[in-house]
Amino acid sequence: MLKYFRILHSSLFAIAALCVPIDVVSAQSTPVRSNKASISYPAPSVSAMVLEIANQKGFFKEEGVEATLVRVPGAPGVQGMLAGEFEFSTNVGSALNASLRGATFKIVMLNESTLFWLYGKPEISSPNLLRGKKIGMSTRGSLTDINLTALLQKYGMDPSRDVLKIVIGDPGTRLVALQSGSIDAAVLSPPATIRALSLGLKPVAFFGEEVESIYTGLATTDKVIKEEPEKVQRILKASLKGLRYLKGNKPGTVAIMAKTLRIDDQVANATYDETVSAFIDSGFRESSYLATIMVLQSRFAQVTNPPSVDRLFDFSFMKNVNEQLRDWRVPK
Repeated sequence: MLKYFRILHSSLFAIAALCVPIDVVSAQSTPVRSNKASISYPAPSVSAMVLEIANQKGFFKEEGVEATLVRVPGAPGVQGMLAGEFEFSTNVGSALNASLRGATFKIVMLNESTLFWLYGKPEISSPNLLRGKKIGMSTRGSLTDINLTALLQKYGMDPSRDVLKIVIGDPGTRLVALQSGSIDAAVLSPPATIRALSLGLKPVAFFGEEVESIYTGLATTDKVIKEEPEKVQRILKASLKGLRYLKGNKPGTVAIMAKTLRIDDQVANATYDETVSAFIDSGFRESSYLATIMVLQSRFAQVTNPPSVDRLFDFSFMKNVNEQLRDWRVPK
């Protein structure tokens, strides 16, 4: 069984920098301007389960915030934060990529490490055999693109010349394309990987064992952090409850997973077992790990002088809510 490690989700795009100076603000002393918050996410997936659980189990309401989950592809979801359409996005890779180029985002939560595998035709038994092949992924500059690029470079290939990257929607659609023979390999995540195994397909590589990166979590803007820190605190507290519920209540999580992803209970159960260990208990990572991620991300974005880790990540809220929820027990 392949082990879980870490990967990264990003969309590469140029956006204008809005440099908003950040003051130290007390979350306890600043009132919430509105109890509503909109959160963009790319698609229904295992990585979205933390928010789905927080929403369906009423954890957002418990924290006095009305959260709306809005499905938006990676880059537009992050651009929507700059435009004020969303306060948060799960697409932390896209936010990080944009911040490297001057945008004023901060990643405030990380949910899990890696959930991506590369599956291929039977004759492709190793990444070394990908040269000249057509590989399905999601959008340009996305997490799948960044990790695929890093994998190909690791095996001595030029991603822009030695393979043909093909943008194909969600993992389920990429699996269909792989089955039909229209592509040679595809980046997949559960539950598509569970289906792939049931069809007799074999993984070519597990990205967690090949590259280091982040996956999903929550990103927001400097403006939201400065002007509505209490809202950030409440959203993250509810999200941490969702994360702990996922880790601590398998039957409840499998039921929500089956309903949200529209899969049967057997597939949902297998998906849970395949992914639960990838989720991070605390919702944040230490600076040494983030520095490694910055190297990979900066290389992909072709940024030679990236900002400091502290400029791009703020886990002060996450550490605070971990303390607040020290004695919280997962509902049965």
